[in-house]
Amino acid sequence: MGVYTHRERLLAAVDHREPDRVPRGAYTMTDVCYRNLRRHLGFPERPMQYAGDVSDVVVPHEDLLRHFDLDSRDVQVISLTPRPATSESDQYYENELGVGFRKYGVYYYFPVSHPLAGERTVRDVEAYPWPDPTQGDGIAALVAEARRLRAESDCALVMNVGGTFFAHAWFLCGDDWFIDLATNPPFVDALLEKLLELDLARAERLFDALGPDGIDVAICTTDDFGMQSGLLVSPAVYRRFVKPRHKAFFDYVRSRSNARIFMHCDGEIYDLIPDFIEIGVDILNPVQVECPKMGDTARLKREFGAELAFWGGINIQQTLTFGTPAEVREEVRRRIEDLAPGGGLVLTPRWALRPEVPPENICALYEAAEEYGRY
Repeated sequence: MGVYTHRERLLAAVDHREPDRVPRGAYTMTDVCYRNLRRHLGFPERPMQYAGDVSDVVVPHEDLLRHFDLDSRDVQVISLTPRPATSESDQYYENELGVGFRKYGVYYYFPVSHPLAGERTVRDVEAYPWPDPTQGDGIAALVAEARRLRAESDCALVMNVGGTFFAHAWFLCGDDWFIDLATNPPFVDALLEKLLELDLARAERLFDALGPDGIDVAICTTDDFGMQSGLLVSPAVYRRFVKPRHKAFFDYVRSRSNARIFMHCDGEIYDLIPDFIEIGVDILNPVQVECPKMGDTARLKREFGAELAFWGGINIQQTLTFGTPAEVREEVRRRIEDLAPGGGLVLTPRWALRPEVPPENICALYEAAEEYGRY
């Protein structure tokens, strides 16, 4: 057993080798949860680092990431102020595709204005005012952040590089999207092809600036195809419309980068996992174990672990949020026992931790990871 940097440890596990211990991935949390955790640990208050389109979700500071000895860093542009929205407000922002979003509850934003809803044709896709993927300064800011983290950290760098076609089409069309999938193939093909074109153009700019080794893990889609109880669409629909575009995007990223291909896909997606492996996914996230078929992590490892690494695997709906520290420790022990042999596990909660998550449970997660995660 050698001495591993954080980057070496994570990449060894993703490449199905056993490093010194199971790597631990960085993640976000709601600002309430993060504030409670810092106070629990006796860390000083610091300005919140808000991320993405979810106003109350923050990126932890480096002192906390190092405290828990996390092996990855997320490359993203942060803000020191959340989006100014009340818990329920009228439409208050539009994304670059023209979809309007509203905030409900504590921290979720939902699409509420769908500019391609209703009966549509290929001409509607051709006439739509699409954004210019060759313009904007977002790429420069991401690349600068990646370079900063590479210079200041020995951790594996993780960046979202695009490829989320299904969800963006759904946002554009609203629930009419599912009617289109069943009845309007020419429109569906035209819309998905345009979204692929936009993401390929953006990825070209990104990798021209990053180079092949600028990041270590490329999040190549955050499309969700599962509900808690089953798939949102049939395997046949996924294979007909989305899978070829996913493959084209994954292939492009692999041609430009040495990064591992990371797919985020929530829900009961067991029946699609062979398709994901076939088109080159290296890492599956979040492994939503609350779902019936996804909860048997020993089976997932047995059937798919030779080709797929698992990033996540901790139940945040029940165990981490409402369980005791002892129950958290037992969950961590079980997931490591099921998924870690031979490498192939990056342990982490599957997404942003909600306000209700007790800081004692977060600490219990890492205490158990240290106890049970040694090879």
